[in-house]
Amino acid sequence: MKIAIAFFSFNRTRLMKLTLKKVVDFMPKDCVLKVFQDGATIQDSGEILAPDRVIERNISFFRDTRLDYFHSPVNICIGEMVLRAMQWGFEEVRADVLYLIEDDHFISRFYFRAMKQLSRMALGSDVIGPFSAYGDSSLSVWQKFKKQREFVLMHHLWAYGIARHFWLKILEKYQAYLKIIAGSHFRHRPNPAITQYLKTLTPNRNLPGITSQDGALLAMTHNVDCIAVTCIPSHVINIGKKGLHFRPSFYYQNLHLMNGASGLFSMPTFLPKSLSKAQIDDLKEKQKFFPYN
Repeated sequence: MKIAIAFFSFNRTRLMKLTLKKVVDFMPKDCVLKVFQDGATIQDSGEILAPDRVIERNISFFRDTRLDYFHSPVNICIGEMVLRAMQWGFEEVRADVLYLIEDDHFISRFYFRAMKQLSRMALGSDVIGPFSAYGDSSLSVWQKFKKQREFVLMHHLWAYGIARHFWLKILEKYQAYLKIIAGSHFRHRPNPAITQYLKTLTPNRNLPGITSQDGALLAMTHNVDCIAVTCIPSHVINIGKKGLHFRPSFYYQNLHLMNGASGLFSMPTFLPKSLSKAQIDDLKEKQKFFPYN
């Protein structure tokens, strides 16, 4: 099983150094890592989203630490960045699985262990789409331990992974989404047009109003009859409060999931080798009306 890791950075240098260090320290030696750094200025409008010195500081850090990186000279936003990462991971590196981690995702030392177990599950399944190990950090350690063989739906795509065969299922749909948002900044994306497109991806009872890259990818997951799952133990928390790639309101709405009773799970997770038919049927039924944010 070949694993590639894409790490996304923009304008939060101090936060990026903290979270990227965890990835570098904890990643298995057989994984391949590449950093994707977005640009400071929107090409069409000339709007400046970050000081050039901040982007240059990030790039200098990547060079000094000898990290492989891609730098877009102009701002192309997270949707296009994800496509670049997918193309790198699945076409250039020929990975079986790709993990996508943003600069506000803080991982535990057991994150990659859990993700490898989830990766094997995804590679052996035709129903698992995006998967992650962020779980529910509001639970106590004992509750997480008791529930470590259980799974819930992902309300957001945090530090997630996808298998090659799933990406190929949704590739054309994702490219169609990018064509709709092309030429507009992500903050000013054409929501009515995106909503109209997502309505064509049935079933999507609970997703047409979500126009973000994550929401679109979840709609595509539903459309190909797959599920987006996370285990219960929490090996990732989202610590970002500010930034163009994160809404502060979402952070506060879900604070109980990030800074709960015990935070990150402090021990390895032992997951089952596969989801049972009963688990899959239950998750698919819940997915029909799941309250995504």
